[in-house]
Order: sequence, then C-alpha cells, then structure tokens
Amino acid sequence: MDIFNYLMNKKGKNLFYNKKALSYLIGKNVPHYLSGTEIEIANGKNVKIQELKMTKESTQDGIPTPENPVEVNTVKGYRNLFDGETELGSYDVNNGTKVISSVVRRSANKIAVQPNTTYSLVQYGSIIANRMYYYNSDSFISSSPTSGTFTTPSNCNYVNFISDRILNDYDEIMIIEGEELKPYVPYGSNYIYTTISDGTNSKITLIPLNDNEICGIGDYKDELIIDKNGHCYLNKKIGKVVLNGSENLGREGTINNNYRFNVPISVIFKPMSVNATANLLCDKLVSKTRTETYSEQQGITPYKYSDTYYLQMYIEECKQMTITEFKAWLSSNNLIVYAELETPTLIDLNYTVDLTLYSGTNTITNSEDMDMYLIYH
Repeated sequence: MDIFNYLMNKKGKNLFYNKKALSYLIGKNVPHYLSGTEIEIANGKNVKIQELKMTKESTQDGIPTPENPVEVNTVKGYRNLFDGETELGSYDVNNGTKVISSVVRRSANKIAVQPNTTYSLVQYGSIIANRMYYYNSDSFISSSPTSGTFTTPSNCNYVNFISDRILNDYDEIMIIEGEELKPYVPYGSNYIYTTISDGTNSKITLIPLNDNEICGIGDYKDELIIDKNGHCYLNKKIGKVVLNGSENLGREGTINNNYRFNVPISVIFKPMSVNATANLLCDKLVSKTRTETYSEQQGITPYKYSDTYYLQMYIEECKQMTITEFKAWLSSNNLIVYAELETPTLIDLNYTVDLTLYSGTNTITNSEDMDMYLIYH
C-alpha cells in the first residue's frame, strides 16, 4: 500500500489534510486533497481542479429572544442593485423630479435600497456620479453630492443618481451594500467569488447563487460544489422558512391554560423526537426539545404529526393569545427559521466556470471566507 492510500485509509475520510505528506505526493499521478487555501503544483503546468466544495457554518451574535432578535449570519453574497438603465436628463435638486438636460445623464429607474444603510456606487470605466437622490415610496426626501459611498436616510426605500460623464454600454456601474470594493457583477442574482493567484497572475471567478443562501448548523452544512467540468451546484442540507401569520395555525394548551402554537410548514424539516434538540436556528427563539416546550420553556422545534410537518413554539408573551391574536403578532414579528432538511436537495445553479490552477504555488480565497475543500490531479 503506498503512502497516499495508507494515509487516506488511516484518516477514514474523503478529504486529506496532511500538508507535509502532501508535499511528498506532489508530482505523483494521484489526486490530492486538502483543506486550506495554499497549494503547490510541481509538475510544471497548469492543473484543472476536479472538484471544489465551499461550506460555512452559520452563527448568531447573541441569544435570540422576541424582544432582542439576533440575525442568523449566512452566506448571501452580494448584489448589483442597479439595472444599468440610464437616460439623458437630470433630477431637480429641490424636489427630485425629472428635468431636461443635454449634458447630464441619470439612472432611468428606481433603485431599491434599505433605509439607514451604507452603499457604494462602484465605478468602472469613466463613470462618476455627482449626486444621489433619496425617496420614500414616491415622495422625495433629499439629495447629496457623492462620488462613492452614501448612506440612505432612515425613511428611504429607493434612490436615483446623476452623472455629468458620458455613459457607455461598456461602463460597468454597480450599487452594492457596504463600503468594500468588490468585482463587478451583473444586475440580478446574488454572487460570491473565488480568486486564484500565483503571486503574479490572478483571476476572479464569479458564482451566482440564484437567490439562495449558504447556511450551516453544526455538522449539517450546505455545500457549493464545482465539478470537474466547472458546473456549479448547491447541495442544500439546510432549509429556510419565514413565518408571517398567514399560516394555518393551531394551538395546544398546557398547564395554567397557557398555549404553545403549531405552524404547518411546506419546507420539510427533519422532525425531532420528544427529547431531541433540533438542528435549528431562529432569529427570535432558541431551539428547544418538544419536552421543554411542553414544560413552558420558551423555544421552537420542528416535528411531524400524521403526514404534516410543523414548527411548534412556546413564547412567553404569547401564551394567553388566541390564534387570531397570535397571527397578528406574527405579522409584526416575522420568525425566520433555518433548520436541517429531512432530505438534502441538489440545486443546479445552471452556471459553468473555469477553475484552473497556475503552475507553482497557488493561493485560493473566496469572498465570504468559507471553508474550501479541493480535489485536483
């Protein structure tokens, strides 16, 4: 048995981590496996990646309660909010209405944004924006000069901009959330990217998530997979549901006439037994066993009764509510829930990339600091 097979069998895993042993194997006609970002290609030629997987374990900065919700941190990527449509003309600085101009161009359509949020107008080519205009629905709020980042007012939900530069079809203009400069992406999908560099040359590969998120709970993690043909897939092991009060709710009484609520869901989460804690993250409730919810401990867990899947929850402030009252509470306090799927789903992202390693030492990184697992020949 050669050293490669010995170490692989000793590890008992599909991934090979030992970098010192890997250096011995460089140049051998065997596949190489490692976790990390730096690898060496010693055979003097560029090498095609056979498979690349990226995963991420989700986190929360604190313990969620209905009074103090905590966002679940998943990989959402980033979006270009600007549709690329411009037209000749300007906007009135006092009321935000369109005005005629023969020297200024403006964004032609509303650009949806979130209030009190910082964005960057990322400028490629020769484009420089002179002024941003802020609106609430169809009401003008204010405007401000800018050539880069801007922060929306607290009641703003869309913006427009003007530029006194000539805009061309090849100008790559992007509005993204945050201040970090990122590679240009087209309007539409949310993207992440990987960068491969040998210290002199580098190439950026964009990967659209097609409105999906990458999430992980403990050992259960979504996997972004790029196969040997460069085709991109997302192996979803974690599902998501947003409860907003429109569901067909039920409730069960416990001691002292207090109630826990059952919400039927279409997402097929793995149901939990009575004493098991779910692989679940929620922005307003902690995962609990069904036994704990029965004993009036505030929390949430998925379960199955007959052929229906539910989320069952006990919420202290809602324990005396009628179903109508709880529906109203949920409509103002949406619950965002991520949990392990009963059956993973492979999603074809309908996108193909070219991931080739340079000859020599390569460094591979990604935009979301995800764990990377690589197989190459």
